[in-house]
Amino acid sequence: MHQIILYACGVINALFVAFHLLLGWNIQRLPSLAPGYRALLHAFNVGGVLMVAFLAAAFLACQADLRSHLGRLTILLGALVYLMRALSEVVFFPHAHWAILVLCVLTAALHLAALRAAPAA
Repeated sequence: MHQIILYACGVINALFVAFHLLLGWNIQRLPSLAPGYRALLHAFNVGGVLMVAFLAAAFLACQADLRSHLGRLTILLGALVYLMRALSEVVFFPHAHWAILVLCVLTAALHLAALRAAPAA
């Protein structure tokens, strides 16, 4: 069960990487976006892609390392990233998109399950 949770986290993070790569392509294609805003959106998106790609690699290729203190902090980082994204959807956006909110909360819960299932070494 533990390994299934870790692989599920890895796959979901990899899917978010693919989503954010597509998002970057769509940001580039927005005709009315001011260059400064486009640059800011790309900068945040690239940073997010790198972080989520790291999480995907950690969950898919470095599962033994996730039992260390640093590995458990990595799992916690994943949970906090998705929890904060869900909270941001409610706090910062004029109209919260329920699908984003639910998907981020479920993904955070999966990361917390992985944290619980990964005892410290």
